[in-house]
Amino acid sequence: MKGKVIKTGIAVVISIGLFVGGAAISGADKTINWGKEGEITSIYAALSTLDGKLGIKQTELKTAKDALVAAEAASKTSKTELDQLKQTNDSLKSQVSELTATVSRKDAEV
Repeated sequence: MKGKVIKTGIAVVISIGLFVGGAAISGADKTINWGKEGEITSIYAALSTLDGKLGIKQTELKTAKDALVAAEAASKTSKTELDQLKQTNDSLKSQVSELTATVSRKDAEV
């Protein structure tokens, strides 16, 4: 029984100590500068600046992507036109060959 009373007393003393210590720590939280809390404003300003720069870069990237899409479309159109011109060229070469052969035959007849 004597041991039970001693253990209870120790528990009460520890509880009181923890209660008082906890109150001291919660008060210290408000008065002690634990880290760089004073620089929060400058951190927010830097984040705002970085956010602005990121927005500008995103706009530039979108503009560049749009220009790339336009350039790809123009390239595709130019390639189609080039293919058509090659076909026309081949057709004209064939006609020239036929006409040259016809002229050669007419010369042979004359």
